[in-house]
Amino acid sequence: GDTIYLSHGQSITINDLPADATYTVVEADYAPDGYVLTYTGADGNIVIDETQVAAFTNTRELGSLTIQKTVAGNGGDPDKLFEFTISFGNAPYTYPYVGSGGAMDGSITSGDTIYLSHGQSITINDLPKDATYTIVEADYSADGYITTYTGAEGVIVVDDTQFSGFTNTREIGSLNISKTVVGN
Repeated sequence: GDTIYLSHGQSITINDLPADATYTVVEADYAPDGYVLTYTGADGNIVIDETQVAAFTNTRELGSLTIQKTVAGNGGDPDKLFEFTISFGNAPYTYPYVGSGGAMDGSITSGDTIYLSHGQSITINDLPKDATYTIVEADYSADGYITTYTGAEGVIVVDDTQFSGFTNTREIGSLNISKTVVGN
């Protein structure tokens, strides 16, 4: 009934067990952390002059997600911060991200909001395999921006970085008004 803790590469040997004693070894559930458990010999009988082996392997397969911001057009403001809300499925924890192009490093959990301006991106790391993501940018159409995007939804793949790119384009023009008066 006792509990032990082992990390990668560690093991213990329990000596002086009586012959024909039975054993059962149960590992705590780490599936919510993204681990997949495989094991052999988790239960059995003690045999004289033999060492029974209960071996447990936890496999955690991870991927990443990059979100990139581009501002285009002759009226686009490259310093404007654009708001993004990121939601995850099957990824219930907090995950680190690395900023690029002036974006800061940080951490994120499902439902959090980040802000990016032109040329900035973040890469969210340590996301579990098969986690889903949805990225929603706030509506900037009232400011004259037209938004196009790729990869706003997807599934995390092992040892690969999924990409989501958002471009906000704002084109502006000018109007010349002239007045002419003729006649006597």
